[in-house]
Amino acid sequence: MGYNRQTKEMKKNICFVLMAFIGFVFASCNQEVDSRDTFVGEYSFTQTGSATLYVDGTASGTIPMEGKGTIYCEKVGTGNQIKLTGDIVADVDGSVSGNTLILNPTTINENSNGVSMQITFNYQPAVKNGNTVTCLANVNGIANSQGKSGTISGSITLVATKK
Repeated sequence: MGYNRQTKEMKKNICFVLMAFIGFVFASCNQEVDSRDTFVGEYSFTQTGSATLYVDGTASGTIPMEGKGTIYCEKVGTGNQIKLTGDIVADVDGSVSGNTLILNPTTINENSNGVSMQITFNYQPAVKNGNTVTCLANVNGIANSQGKSGTISGSITLVATKK
């Protein structure tokens, strides 16, 4: 008689442990993964590229747009929003979709030595490959100085590696 009671108790315990395990597995599967976590962190970067100033349709000069530094990627709010900050000309807002980083166009206004410029960076979607993200951007803008105006056109490539 004692044997049947112990067997029944052991079966109850096994069923309870099994049900708890199944519940845990289903609860774990239902948790949403924040795809931003793939990108959040500190990166070292190298940027190459150039921009050319055109006045009256003629190239007036080309400026290298090269540099190295650190970028920080952080979550912003809820959803899939992120922000890039650090050693870049302006903070950049964007979003994450899976393993793709989608950066919003960013415009900067600069006034220096009598030259007024408005430059916009239009980023292509960037896919993370291991610890590296490569961002390509078209650079377009306008410049005004001493009554003359011109257009700015170029491109940059930024390769960032997670630290």
